[in-house]
Amino acid sequence: MRAKVKIIASLFTLTVLLLVVKIEVMAFSGGNGTAENPFVITTPEHINQMRNNLSAHFVLGNDIDMAGINHVPIGTSAAPFRGVLDGGGYTISNLTINSTGGGLGLFGNIGSSTIKNITLENVDIVGASSTVGALVGSIEDGSAAVFIENIRVSGNIKARGYVGGIVGRSGTLSNVEMSNVHSSVTLTASGLGAGGIISYVSGNIKLNASSFSGEVTGRAGVGGFIGCLIPDDSIIENSFSVGKITATDGFIADLGVGGFTGTAYSPYSGVLNGYIRVENSYSASELNIPSNNKYALTANISDIHSNTFFDSEIAGVNTPAAQARTTAQMMQQATYVGWDFDNIWAIDEGSSYPYFRTQSAPPAQTPGDIVGLILSEQTSHSLSFRWNEVADIDHYEISFNEQILNAAENEVSFDKLAPDTEYTFGVRAVSGTAFGEWASITVSTAESDENVIIDSPINFINTGRTENSISLSWSPVEGALEYLISYNEESIISPTNSITIGNLSANKEYIITVQARNDSGISAKSHEIRVRTSQEPFEAVTGLRYINRTNSSVALAWNVVPGAVSYEVQFGDEVISLLGSEAVITGLEPGTQYAFSVRAYSSENVGEWSDVLTVTTQRGPASLRSQVTVRAQSNTEFEIVIAADNIDVSAESVFTVSYDPELLRLVDFAGHVGANHTTVGRIPGTDIQIISVSEGFIEFRVSKQIPENQVWSGILTIAKFQALGSGSTAILFGK
Repeated sequence: MRAKVKIIASLFTLTVLLLVVKIEVMAFSGGNGTAENPFVITTPEHINQMRNNLSAHFVLGNDIDMAGINHVPIGTSAAPFRGVLDGGGYTISNLTINSTGGGLGLFGNIGSSTIKNITLENVDIVGASSTVGALVGSIEDGSAAVFIENIRVSGNIKARGYVGGIVGRSGTLSNVEMSNVHSSVTLTASGLGAGGIISYVSGNIKLNASSFSGEVTGRAGVGGFIGCLIPDDSIIENSFSVGKITATDGFIADLGVGGFTGTAYSPYSGVLNGYIRVENSYSASELNIPSNNKYALTANISDIHSNTFFDSEIAGVNTPAAQARTTAQMMQQATYVGWDFDNIWAIDEGSSYPYFRTQSAPPAQTPGDIVGLILSEQTSHSLSFRWNEVADIDHYEISFNEQILNAAENEVSFDKLAPDTEYTFGVRAVSGTAFGEWASITVSTAESDENVIIDSPINFINTGRTENSISLSWSPVEGALEYLISYNEESIISPTNSITIGNLSANKEYIITVQARNDSGISAKSHEIRVRTSQEPFEAVTGLRYINRTNSSVALAWNVVPGAVSYEVQFGDEVISLLGSEAVITGLEPGTQYAFSVRAYSSENVGEWSDVLTVTTQRGPASLRSQVTVRAQSNTEFEIVIAADNIDVSAESVFTVSYDPELLRLVDFAGHVGANHTTVGRIPGTDIQIISVSEGFIEFRVSKQIPENQVWSGILTIAKFQALGSGSTAILFGK
């Protein structure tokens, strides 16, 4: 019986092995996975089969359309891809991922590998977690050699944090080289860390001959190339960023927006804002943040910038002054001394920024928005639309009746439409791969001609407004005796083709239509327009106070002004615009007195300046600004002692701790008092109050009664963390 059992087992094993070999042969269009004879990929199923051969060599054999497939990323943290994929210049289009997990992209996780010569067109990735990129979600810690070259990506990506246009996260002590990679994605991160090319780098990265021309939005730490960077002999060269970069939270210390990087740390100096070398590169990116944490190029103005420049008019900042240039200067070859315009760069003198000779056209610049959109003509079977011309664009993109069309001119007509039917018309400007915002209008065709009593008014527009009135006009209608103007639930009669409606409420939206009337009856309604009355003048700001100060910054707060969202802070000859009722003013001189005042403002309303608040910055350096690198085993706990040395404080001091939430979980922020404290509030038995807690970030206040002109040293608290994975990671401290 034993012999029979052994024979049966052997036969069964042999059968399974033969079956596996047969499946592998059928999984691709050719090849055996070696460097000399790589697997050939020609279908979406072949892409899926790559997960069964994570160390093999692959090539694309043709373009591949992934539409209708919810792609499962290739490679996991436990089994990353360590092979080679050569796209051969082909395109993978419509890559779609909708997942609650992390590590999302064509490849979820990779180790040392090579990926090259691929275009990812129209990606659509939605992730509920972090570490997301179109090409690669995460590069594992310690990857010795990762090469990503000749990559182009377009589409949309939305996820929580560490979201990159091409790569989500590069692990600790990794060596990554990216060359000729180009991202034009629209990327949104609800948390920290977002980069047009790569979100988070902890190690060595070399980025060459690359560009970003899309839109990237994140909470903080947002960059055209890299969101958050811990550099180790890193370099950016021969590259440019011309995208739109937005941070929604401007009050996280040292995390902001940058044309190249949103923030940087150094593993050597132990201070924030570590250094990276940038050569022969430029940024013409629009920077948006509700504070003054704007970095025109990189997060540290002491980084090495060699022959590198930025458009100060587009960025909205003019420091560092040595690299700042006007838009006109940025479009002149003479600005770029030492650049290789024979082999690498080209420029259309006076009309474009520099672009690569391998590009067929200059880099796309985000076109202006559509304004003045109106219905210009209306019949029972046709509609015509017109809008103000947008300068320096390629064409207009039209959305009408479930169709997307292109138009060269700023007016368009549609015929053969159904009578008395509602249609929505949309239009936006297009420049290369960049798009303006949509403008839209909903209108109806007229009734059938035999039922028409009198034509409806056309060219209906708003000609002015105040806080309690709206002025309107429209083209005269032949045979009209008067016009009925309806707004919200009220109406008014006008004998002419214009009117000013009064006695309105301030800052209120009104939906308005007009109809023509004759002896036979009344016309159909015109298209509706929406107009908001102006705001009442803002009240003066009250309660201006400082909540923290260092040797180089002052944190201010004030009472919210009703109806106000934006404010201006004035000190000396500078005025800073921001959102919200708090501001951190940086770049100040130690031991210097500053006079601050604040006012509420909007594009149409400005309040009075507040009373002046005088604050003197601290004299000595705030020395609590450091980094600790830890190497932990998964599921183990460890403690970090947070101490201060010679802190000069005469008021409550605010400190921050940031860490990688994908690798660490905060267990206790007061390990020295014997209870787990991780929520907002004062910790009993200590002088610590936790101000805010979010994934990867803690802000806390320490109340020390220290006399003026004296300093303090000692332990602030002991933080306990649990490692969620194995490897090295950094914990960063700031004041």
